[in-house]
Amino acid sequence: MKISSQQEMVKGLEPHPGRRLQMDFSWVMLVRHLTQNPKALEQFYHARIAPQVMACTSTSVPLTTQAPPVVTTRPIPRLRAEEVSPADFKELFKYPFPVVIENFAGESYAVKHWSPEYFRDKYGDIQVPFFKGKEYWNIEQGSMAELIDDILAGGKERKYVNNIADIFHTIPELQAALPIDKFAAFMGDRKHNKTQIFLGGTATGTGLHCANKFNLFVMIYGQKRWTFVHPKHSPWLYPTSQKNFQFVHAPISATYQYDPERYPLIGSVPRYTTVLNPGDVLVNPPWWWHAVENLSASSIGVATRWMTDWESVDGWKTNPLFSALEKLSPHYWKFAIKYYLLGIARRDSDGSLSH
Repeated sequence: MKISSQQEMVKGLEPHPGRRLQMDFSWVMLVRHLTQNPKALEQFYHARIAPQVMACTSTSVPLTTQAPPVVTTRPIPRLRAEEVSPADFKELFKYPFPVVIENFAGESYAVKHWSPEYFRDKYGDIQVPFFKGKEYWNIEQGSMAELIDDILAGGKERKYVNNIADIFHTIPELQAALPIDKFAAFMGDRKHNKTQIFLGGTATGTGLHCANKFNLFVMIYGQKRWTFVHPKHSPWLYPTSQKNFQFVHAPISATYQYDPERYPLIGSVPRYTTVLNPGDVLVNPPWWWHAVENLSASSIGVATRWMTDWESVDGWKTNPLFSALEKLSPHYWKFAIKYYLLGIARRDSDGSLSH
């Protein structure tokens, strides 16, 4: 099975948002972004967008009485590592879609050696930030040893190291344990931008969200369930964003739970799911909605973010609206210029621009 064959899976994906729905939804997201008010035009959303979404779903029943149908989940395509070549990734970049490459990182030092006990015994004195509880808003600090002991004991506080990059700067050998060079051979002109670790126990995870970078996610230890929603179904999800629009979230938990009375449209959204095992690498394209649930008593995963020299052009293919709104953020331009200048500096140091 080639990566290109997955494109056939989404050509007939229903429902398809119409042009008017796209325009109304774009207006709502623009106003919310400019006003920094996640509830702006909420009545408009329910009065104008909701009926159009339901009309896209089905027109066989009057909209005033119709409840959106429950849509079954579909599996994410899975490929074996030996089936995939850099040429196959070019097809993936043309039409980004989540794919699991089984055991693609299986020979890496990280997959062979990392475990919660490994981090506790070798880096126990290191201070790490972590989230606690169901809502991941407040960051606390503690030693790696205390954190791991709490996770292994099944702590009720649900401590979770989520999206933490600093540890790879503090302990460079952790970065060297990952197959970044192997990934680079498949990513074309996309450069490795950031590495982030996720370390937690059962009943932890991340609610439905999306962001504008390619992520090759490495499952190191334990298991995680990922649930995806296509970017074109964003109007079904009642999304809100952070100030810089580099992270957009929906009112859906890590286990895909939501309030059906308050958010009835979510029930009609087609979704995809997969379970990652140690050594698996998930190709997570920009702006694809995803929720992540930790299934095992403890788990370790690593996100490797990839982008071109001038931010991520891939996002325009998957969600041009969100990519455009992101460009309205001053934070985006500050980051983009900084990254562009760093890229020039790197090329100068390599001698590629010297005369």
